[in-house]
Amino acid sequence: MKKKKGFTLIELIAAIAILGIALSGVTVALLAGVHIEKKSDVKLETSTYGKALVENIKVQSDFTLQQMQNIKYIYFDDKKGFEACMKNLIFNAEVEIDPTKTGKDIIFINSNEIANCTFANCKGENEKQNKRKYGACIRLVEVKDKCRFEVQVWLWSFQQGEGSLTKREFYIRR
Repeated sequence: MKKKKGFTLIELIAAIAILGIALSGVTVALLAGVHIEKKSDVKLETSTYGKALVENIKVQSDFTLQQMQNIKYIYFDDKKGFEACMKNLIFNAEVEIDPTKTGKDIIFINSNEIANCTFANCKGENEKQNKRKYGACIRLVEVKDKCRFEVQVWLWSFQQGEGSLTKREFYIRR
C-alpha cells in the first residue's frame, strides 16, 4: 500500500482557524494604533490652536483686554476660520463672519450669563448655531489689584469630545 502525502481536511481546517485567530489579534492591535494616532493628532491640533490663541491674547493692548472681559466662545472649522476669530477677538456681541471672506463661517459669542467654561456649555452653544469642528472658551477676569488679568483658555474638538481638552491659564500684567 502506498502512503499518501498531504494534509487531511481536519488539519487544514485547524490551520486556517489558528491563522484566523492570529490575524484577528493583529487587526485589533493595528486598529488600536490607528485610534491612538488619531487622538494624538487631534490633541496636537487643539494644543496648537490653544497656543496660538494664548499668544494672540498676550499681545493685546490694555483697552482691548478690558473689552474682552467675561466669557467668550469662538467656533471654527479650520485654519482660515481660526484666523478670522483672532482678527475679531475683541467683538462684544454675537458675530457671524461672511463665509465668502474666510472660506468657512465662524461663530463668535460673548456670554455674560454662562459662568463656567465647560465642554457642555461650549458644545451647547455650538449646537444652537451651526455645528463646528472646534470650540474655545476664553475667560478673562481683571484681578482685584487692577494690575493684571487672569486669562483661562479651554479648547476642544467636538468630534473627539471632552477628552480633547487643551487648557491654558496665565496672567497678563498691565
